Amino acid sequence: MRKDLIPTPTILETFQQGLVQNSPKIVLAIFILAIGIILIRFCQSFLRKVVHSKSSDVLAADFIVNLISVLAFAIIFSVVLSILGWTGWTNKILTAAGIGTFVVGFALKDIGENFLAGFIMAFRRPFRLGDLVQVSGIKGTVHQMSLRETTLKSLDGRDIYIPNAMILKNPLENFTHDAFMRVEFPLELAMENDVKSAIEDILQCINSLPEVERKGETLVVLDDFIQNKYRIISKFWFTTSSVHVPGTDLRTFVMLRVLEMLQQKKYTLAVTLESALESKIPNVSIHTQTTEE
Repeated sequence: MRKDLIPTPTILETFQQGLVQNSPKIVLAIFILAIGIILIRFCQSFLRKVVHSKSSDVLAADFIVNLISVLAFAIIFSVVLSILGWTGWTNKILTAAGIGTFVVGFALKDIGENFLAGFIMAFRRPFRLGDLVQVSGIKGTVHQMSLRETTLKSLDGRDIYIPNAMILKNPLENFTHDAFMRVEFPLELAMENDVKSAIEDILQCINSLPEVERKGETLVVLDDFIQNKYRIISKFWFTTSSVHVPGTDLRTFVMLRVLEMLQQKKYTLAVTLESALESKIPNVSIHTQTTEE
């Protein structure tokens, strides 16, 4: 009977007793957590300045800083749990996080795939901000990058959002990575022309233009001869840092200078000059002033 008269502690009283007993640990844990967060933020700002000064890749720099910050916070959080004596909770949290990641990853496969591709591209990417690239037939300038998608600004001004997984899994062309490109154009001469002299004159005309890059070899080659005409292919290089990519304006300029030279030296085209400008050579429009000059 006397045992029944002994009052049992309530849940609130038990919690208060535990709080009083563990108050030194709780204070220490809160102190370490606060100091850790302050240090992480300070180090994050410092690291961002250092990494940005060493790397021209904005996305990779931000990713490295954020990754270090997350790892540092995870370590501090584990230390706090250990101080409170909740080491068992650490394993439970990690297990729950693993199961949650698996479930979410399975349900959102495409999103997870794009994030994983973003992580990979943060360290090894075939382009930089401002590069002209083409992937899966989509061409544009790299405008913005995130861990999920890459934004391209097309040549006609459209914003195109491409999932990172598509970029990682498909062949990608970078037109400006080394700031050095080559373009070519065809030309057809009548069979009565001296093709060897024509090739030499075209080569000299192209190389005389200051916009043509001298580091790369200019080529003027005989491609074919059919139906009483020669088909000549001219190839030249230019630097993308000084010429608007993909160099369509420069290509037009070079072709017009070559056509004017051939006309002055009395070479006979396989078609009339106007027909060549309109149909045989794309990306060239007829300008009266240029023709008259």
